Amino acid sequence: MAKKCNVIAALIILWYLPAFSQENTTIYKYRTRQIPLQQIIHDLENITGLYFAYSPERIPLTKKITCNVATNQLTTLLDEVLKKNGIQWENLNGQIVLTGTIEPIKERKIVVSGIITDSTSGVYIPGAIITTESGKELAYSNSYGYFSLQIPIETKRLLVSCVGYKTQPLQINPFSTELLQIKLHPLVIEMGIIEVKAPLKEENKIGNEVNINPSIWGMGGHNDIIQVLNSVPGFHLFGDGSTRFFVRGGESNQNMILIDETPIYNPSHLFGFFNALAPEAISEVKAWKGDAPARYGGGLASIIDVHVREGNMYKNIISGNLGPYASSLTIEGPILKEKVSFLISGRRSNMEWLKPSNYTPASFNFYFFDLNLKLNIILNTRNRLYFTFYSGEDNISQLTESSVKTYGMKWNNLTGNIRWNYIPTHKIFLNTTLARSKYNYFLFLDSRHDSYWRSSIEGMHLKSDLTWFLNSDNTLRAGISLENLIADPGNIHQSEIDSSNYTKSFPSYRSLSCQPYFEHQTALLDKKLVINYGFRIPIWSDYGPFYLHYYNPDYEPFYTDTIEKNQIYYTHLGFEPRIHISFHLRPQWKLMLNYSRTLQFFQSLSNSISPFSTIENWVPAGPNISPQIADLFSLGSENHFLQNTYSLFIEA
Repeated sequence: MAKKCNVIAALIILWYLPAFSQENTTIYKYRTRQIPLQQIIHDLENITGLYFAYSPERIPLTKKITCNVATNQLTTLLDEVLKKNGIQWENLNGQIVLTGTIEPIKERKIVVSGIITDSTSGVYIPGAIITTESGKELAYSNSYGYFSLQIPIETKRLLVSCVGYKTQPLQINPFSTELLQIKLHPLVIEMGIIEVKAPLKEENKIGNEVNINPSIWGMGGHNDIIQVLNSVPGFHLFGDGSTRFFVRGGESNQNMILIDETPIYNPSHLFGFFNALAPEAISEVKAWKGDAPARYGGGLASIIDVHVREGNMYKNIISGNLGPYASSLTIEGPILKEKVSFLISGRRSNMEWLKPSNYTPASFNFYFFDLNLKLNIILNTRNRLYFTFYSGEDNISQLTESSVKTYGMKWNNLTGNIRWNYIPTHKIFLNTTLARSKYNYFLFLDSRHDSYWRSSIEGMHLKSDLTWFLNSDNTLRAGISLENLIADPGNIHQSEIDSSNYTKSFPSYRSLSCQPYFEHQTALLDKKLVINYGFRIPIWSDYGPFYLHYYNPDYEPFYTDTIEKNQIYYTHLGFEPRIHISFHLRPQWKLMLNYSRTLQFFQSLSNSISPFSTIENWVPAGPNISPQIADLFSLGSENHFLQNTYSLFIEA
């Protein structure tokens, strides 16, 4: 019986042996170039004699495939043609089933975020650089010391550095979800004269951003932030010793100056010989000459963004400065150590010693002062509050004989805001600001200063900005700004003695503004190509009560319309696209291309070419005054040569 079974088995093997031999000796040859997958499937059915089954919703039939295969194995043929092109397949009972596409294997990454502060004062450090151990730059801290980046999960250590601080290693725990608190130690070196040479490091700048050093010395031995702009191409001061500046042919009132994100309308003291930005109270200043990113608006010529210093979180410090023209005093320290700090900085002119001179009339008297207050409260690692207050004033008393006898002038700026920093996730940073500002300009009409001409601007501002750090090469920003402005174009206010003289009064302008924006910055080609693009959509409306005048072609009024309270009588919708492209041809050579459109709805009226007009009127755009529009195209090249000793910047 056993012998009979062996004979039957041998006969079966001999029967199938030719079939196996034939399959192993068959050579599958298939060569194609950029052929759609649907045609590939049809060809494979003809070559193999097998039936292919698939769902058109799961298979990219239009995908073009290129291959060159010669094999005697069916599995190898299908892997080379299908699997290597991202198509999964299975052999089910002699039928080839295409099950779907193969998802590419992604490198596992983790998100690392944190806040960088000074170890001796607890204040935020903007512009700190986070790099790999090999020196590759990954991210920069923003104005509030915050950074966020994505790194491979196997990364063990990063380096954090900033000018003036020791480089600090940062150990990475891939399983930690906490917000990192990084404290950098100031670099203190005592040694003789040495020469330091280092490779050029490109700053994380957008467009023609200018970072201003608050320690620049100006008139009378005092630090002056604005005067350093005179060395920047495109910025031009009115004259030596002046802080009134013009940018690319624009007017001085087309420069938007922000103190902790709140605008001030007259940043000058003593007719422009001093500026209102007291350097003792300033931590960071950034300037753009007409090509600011989409998150900024309102200034055609330039944007000057000033951040006030935070108070020391660890110890009380008193510092001061005594000069021939002005003196200052700054006090800072903790209220609750490492939780709440304060800063008080005041500056006042002391030029009374000039008054008795033979060249100064006895009736001439003048002074100015600045006062900065800031309160910094850390609620927890993800929430922080700021309270900022600024007041500045000029008072000049002088009898002038003109068509109208005047006895001097005065102007003052007053701003206050509360800001909230919130970090909801490791990739998102939210900053919200509620602010109030007021600017007054007085022209005195009697020696007692009881009768005067006054113009003023009052504003309420609400702004919220969201920054989303998608990854190390992509950052999204979006936000919205809301404003309510009331502008007095100029009216005479009389004392009781002079009240018998009738003067006509002009109604105040009232305006609402809503300005949403979007911005995206991306780095390509291993960060050689950086593109920042975005847009703003300003919506401006004027509302009553107001008396609206209509004019004929000869600019003569022929009709006056009475606008009721809260009635909107003018609306303008604008669109401001912005784009900046920079490309590194070499590490020392960069090309830049910019385009930006900016609208300015609030503007100063003047019939004088001098920047020191005694009459200052601010009015909004409306039916009779169009908004100012600027379109800026620029092409530039920045080249560093001779071992980075010199740099050449050309722009048109």
